[in-house]
Amino acid sequence: LSALHNKILLGDGALGTRLVKEGLPPGENPELWMLSHPEKVQNITKAYLDAGSEVLQTNTFGANRLKLQEYNAQGRVKEINLTAARLVREIAGNKAFVAGIIGPTGYFPAPLSEYSWAELVEVFREQAEALQAGGVDFLFLETFSDLGEARAALFAAKNYTTLPVACSLTYTNGRTLTGTDPETAAVVLEAMGADLIGANCSTGPQELLPIMEAYQKATRLPLLVEPNAGLPELLNGQTVYFETPAMMAEFVHPFLRLGVRLIGACCGSTPAHLQAMGEKIHTFHENMATSEATGIKTATASLAATPLTTHLASRTRVIALGSAELPRLIGERINPTARKAIAQAFRESKWELILQEGYEQVEKGAQLLDLNVGVPGLDQGELLPQGIRQLQMALDTPLVLDCTNPAALEKGLQEYQGKALINSVNGEEESLAA
Repeated sequence: LSALHNKILLGDGALGTRLVKEGLPPGENPELWMLSHPEKVQNITKAYLDAGSEVLQTNTFGANRLKLQEYNAQGRVKEINLTAARLVREIAGNKAFVAGIIGPTGYFPAPLSEYSWAELVEVFREQAEALQAGGVDFLFLETFSDLGEARAALFAAKNYTTLPVACSLTYTNGRTLTGTDPETAAVVLEAMGADLIGANCSTGPQELLPIMEAYQKATRLPLLVEPNAGLPELLNGQTVYFETPAMMAEFVHPFLRLGVRLIGACCGSTPAHLQAMGEKIHTFHENMATSEATGIKTATASLAATPLTTHLASRTRVIALGSAELPRLIGERINPTARKAIAQAFRESKWELILQEGYEQVEKGAQLLDLNVGVPGLDQGELLPQGIRQLQMALDTPLVLDCTNPAALEKGLQEYQGKALINSVNGEEESLAA
């Protein structure tokens, strides 16, 4: 993290396409193939190091138990991650940082799959702990297309290792597959403790410029970007990327002016792409004292002068709170206190009535929705997560969790894929500490 604040770091490039060139057979699992062909992976790592890469990635994108169970190798998570980390460390030595790569499982948190958020946390925990044991310098969560799954990976990485964590999502037409925009991602991931955030894969560099611009406006965290070498095209039965090293390099300065501190490349890129990008970083450093670089200083100064604000978010929408903002309206009618119909709906799991109440409040101007499930005789630890799941799947309005039970709140916050406001916590020291 110190290096990241003091200089711009050049990452590496594509691994999958390079492994194919090294002999990875079609349909073969890259992580398992690595165990019997370690020198092939190290050839790629060394090529990127020689091209100037200062961050080298492990071959562990699919090295979680849910991905590996497709090959009956779910019991080899630790072995694969330890091996991959050590292979890269042997090449990197003290000349480059080693990024422990964690990719998505292929399953989103329930109800979008059969796996709960807590179950996904355990899957990512197993991989994160193995990568730390293998000696990586930081964990790099990349190519996530669902904010809920990214939250599970980030939670595992921050709570079960002592490493810095980078978190990168993938976007199409400005949103992830499940609808999250960069501003919302920045608010949620920063709140959960990410040290570095950004975007990778997705498309070519041109399409990622507005994504990074949105990130820059939403966070003060350092940013990362790893675009593909353009949009892939099928030519004679083969996937081809047409963005040349020179073309990719032309986007380096625009990205750096947006606050990017770690820049690399993704699908279709080669060591030649990274070398050309590295040369552009060098010229940017040389020009830091010139007018070309003052944009960063000006942007930083204007950020410091901005009135203090905080943000709440659903999975797809952000609400700003602060002295420079208008008051925000909270709809508080989803509350069983003195409302027999709401209490009965919770007892009978009639969620359509609860959702209708939410819709009507939003239509009348509510910018936040309060959720209170305090029905006598019912378990808030079960009901609060259920209510959150229902509301966040149907509405994009950020939620206010109205609950005094810390255990129930914890379960609810795990389920909530945004950044919530907690209501009904009183000012007593014991209550605030809990």
